[in-house]
Amino acid sequence: REGGCSSEATECFLGALERKPDSEDLSLCVFQSYGRDRAFLKQQQFAQKMHKQFANDRYQLWSIVCTTLQVLGGGSEKLLLLAEKQLRKREEEDRLGGYEELQLYLWILERQGKAEDCLRVVTGAHGLRLYTSSVERLQAKA
Repeated sequence: REGGCSSEATECFLGALERKPDSEDLSLCVFQSYGRDRAFLKQQQFAQKMHKQFANDRYQLWSIVCTTLQVLGGGSEKLLLLAEKQLRKREEEDRLGGYEELQLYLWILERQGKAEDCLRVVTGAHGLRLYTSSVERLQAKA
């Protein structure tokens, strides 16, 4: 990969994963290789597969991040609706995991012009729990 041949590295990792399909470490290598290739759709799909196979909640979040990266890379803004829906479901199930996830959710809402939803999230239980600074919470409300 240091030689600028990231797609070749991806193919090598995929070949190794075919031989050891239950290897979470090799799956992580494939996921990261897709990121180096800037293949965000493949990365999103692979993260979803990892979430199902290894039952790790962080892979679902990675899938949402990859969806957002597709938009930043020139993909349709409609993809943000999908990311928002997934994050809203995580919020409703009380599975918003941390500050960064909350920030991603707020960014997606803000990018879509959903200020009222942003305010609801910031002033809701997750905003109160994840914004430890009242100053930061006030800034987010603004």
